[in-house]
Amino acid sequence: MDRRSGCISLNRKILKHDIFKFSKQYSRFEAWIWLLFKANYTDNQVCIGNEVYDLKRGDMIVSQLKMRLLFGWSNTRLSNFLKLLEKTGSIRYKTTNKMTIISIVKYDTYQVRQQQKNNKEITKEKQKRTNNNINKENKEIRESKFINLVEDVFVKDYSSERKECIKEFCEYWTESNMSGNKMKFEMQKTFDIKRRLGKWIQNSKDWNLTPKADLSEYKLDATGYCYIGYCDKCNESSFYKEYDLNKDSSCCNSKINPRKN
Repeated sequence: MDRRSGCISLNRKILKHDIFKFSKQYSRFEAWIWLLFKANYTDNQVCIGNEVYDLKRGDMIVSQLKMRLLFGWSNTRLSNFLKLLEKTGSIRYKTTNKMTIISIVKYDTYQVRQQQKNNKEITKEKQKRTNNNINKENKEIRESKFINLVEDVFVKDYSSERKECIKEFCEYWTESNMSGNKMKFEMQKTFDIKRRLGKWIQNSKDWNLTPKADLSEYKLDATGYCYIGYCDKCNESSFYKEYDLNKDSSCCNSKINPRKN
C-alpha cells in the first residue's frame, strides 16, 4: 500500500495548538490548512447587512485584514498567496470593499463526506451542523467587523503608533467565552473603541518600560481574565489585569506577589 496516498482526519481544534497559536508568521502550508478548516462543510446562507449570500460547501467569507493579522503577513504577501492558489486551480476568490469570498476548488478531495447513517442520526447531526455553521459564520462576521472598526480608529487617531497594537488589541478583545458564542468585547456593558485602544496603546508603552511579570507564577481567577496577586506588605489578595502586575498593590501601594509571604 502506498502510504503517500489516502487521507487522515484532522480536528479543527488543531488551530488552537501552540504551534499555530504562538507562531509569529504562518508558512504557506499553515495558511492553506487554515483555509481548508474555515471553509463551510455544508451549503449555507449568510446574512451581512441587508444582503444574503448563498455559500456552497467549500466556500467561506473572510476578512483579508484578519488573515494578515493572523498569518503575520503583509498585504502584498497575502495578495500574492491568493493569486498563486487561484493560478494553480486551488481556489477561486472575489474581493469587495467589505469582504473576500473564497471557494476551495475540489473541496471534496480534502474533506471526504461521512458514510451514510440512519435517518435519525442524519437529521440530528444536520441540525447541529447547521446551528454550528450559523454560529461560526455570525461570529466571524462580527469579529471581522470589529477588526475593521479598530483599524479605522487606529488609522484616524493613532497612525503614528506601533501597528502591532492592532493585532494585540484585537486578539485580546475577540477571545471567545467558554461556550464560544460571544467574544470578550461583546460581554462589556459599554465599549468605546477609541478610548479603549488609546488606553491599550498607553499601557503597552508603560509595559515595555518595566520588566514583565512571570505570568506562570500567578493564578487566574474563575473568569480567566484576571490574575490573583498578594500585597507584599499586608498579604491581602486582589484581582489584577496582566499589565497591572508590574504596578503597586491596590491596598498598600506595595509590590504584588504571586503568593502570600
